[in-house]
Amino acid sequence: MYENLSEWRYAEYAKEGQLRAYKLTDVDNSVNLAPILQRAKSGATLDTLAKLLQVAETVSYQDASDYIEELCEAQILVSELEITVSGSEPLTQLIKKLDELEDVQVYKDFFNKLYNLLSNPINDVAYYRQIILFLEQIVGGKISENDIFQVDMFISQKKKVIDKKVINKVIEQVNNLLAFAPPYKNEVLNSFKTSFKKKIDVAEIPLAMVMDLDSGIGYGNFIEANPGDSGWGDDLLVTNRVVSATNIDTLQQFVIEKHLSILNTEITVVDITDDDIANIKKKLQTEFF
Repeated sequence: MYENLSEWRYAEYAKEGQLRAYKLTDVDNSVNLAPILQRAKSGATLDTLAKLLQVAETVSYQDASDYIEELCEAQILVSELEITVSGSEPLTQLIKKLDELEDVQVYKDFFNKLYNLLSNPINDVAYYRQIILFLEQIVGGKISENDIFQVDMFISQKKKVIDKKVINKVIEQVNNLLAFAPPYKNEVLNSFKTSFKKKIDVAEIPLAMVMDLDSGIGYGNFIEANPGDSGWGDDLLVTNRVVSATNIDTLQQFVIEKHLSILNTEITVVDITDDDIANIKKKLQTEFF
């Protein structure tokens, strides 16, 4: 969350199946909201925030509590138990926070047992079913086994030796395949870097403000989005029809030629010769370098 002129902006999410879809949301920086956010910075209970608002605005505790609940529903206030992007593992963070609370011993014991269980893995189906039972106890119902575990398979070898001839042959073939993988150009990222250099340069500002269309430069398709309301532009039908010439590069030309050879000769196998690869490499050096 960051302040932009007379508003607070933050990323709000909505559940779409098992995924989260985020959108940039703004809310007015009202006299009611400012002291709540200031107090919540260092951590506070909902009861503490409700009492703060009750005194500051001379309202009933119930009205203040309802307002705080609305802030939570709008994700302006979030629990410290929310999963974070960086830091310790989520389960470790959860146990640490529970240790600071009272009257939650049942949950402490449960998650500590789960942590110990996960810390000592056993390659056995019964072990994983035990974890599932643990989790079903806490959620109070069945859970999908497909969403719980990620399995990596490692095959053991009797001898970990590869003949040098095999390695050299693989390297040779990979080098040939690289001819079909020209350097990738991310035009969206390149455009962003150019705009960043022009407008921001060496200034240090939060990334969220850089991505903001009003205070920063946006990114990708969001650059063309309308950052606010406009009485002059509302309800206008705007189309982005761009007519451009089609340029066929070396690889596309090569594929077209091979495809035409199939149509003309009705062959079922396409051969790519060393001469083909040499010609492609030579032309690509001219196009990309």
